[in-house]
Amino acid sequence: MEEKEGENGVAAMAAFYQGFDPATYLQNNYSPQQADLERKDSLDPWTLACLHRAFTEGDVSGELLVDIGSGSTLYQVMSGCEVFNKVLLTDFLEVNRQELRSWLQDEGGCRLDWTPFLQHVCKLEGRPPSAWTEIRCGYARSSWTLSTLTHRQPSGPDVLPQQADCLMSSYSFEGASPDKHIQVFRMAKSQSQT
Repeated sequence: MEEKEGENGVAAMAAFYQGFDPATYLQNNYSPQQADLERKDSLDPWTLACLHRAFTEGDVSGELLVDIGSGSTLYQVMSGCEVFNKVLLTDFLEVNRQELRSWLQDEGGCRLDWTPFLQHVCKLEGRPPSAWTEIRCGYARSSWTLSTLTHRQPSGPDVLPQQADCLMSSYSFEGASPDKHIQVFRMAKSQSQT
């Protein structure tokens, strides 16, 4: 009985996320109106500072950083590109992968301008905010790649490497819980923001 409920919960989560709209999500959570990077009490500057410290003050570095459940966001790996040679972004939803692909391939059509986040990370690193163009136009686009992530396995045996130096996940496991109480909370929160 419990196993069937778990399967139903996973199916319900998969169905719920099939209607996910990256544009609305990015607008509600990361637009300049929502993500005030100058306010010390705002979540986004705090998150960027924590990630910066994790990547620069710890013993975290190497060849490959894999971000599990990247969603349609890039902020979480910005500080990591200074200490890893390659960054692999992964996500379950094609709409999120397309959003990331638009930025990685510089196609235009990205639903969010990540410039303020890149500038903020540059300031955390002690570089002038104008240095963000080096990250955006150069290193990140040449060293970041994208992979499909499903609930069973990546999209093929060659997609994810057998070994990575660092696995990370930001705000994805708690967003994928099939627990009904968490689902109700998430839906109520997203409806109150629109």
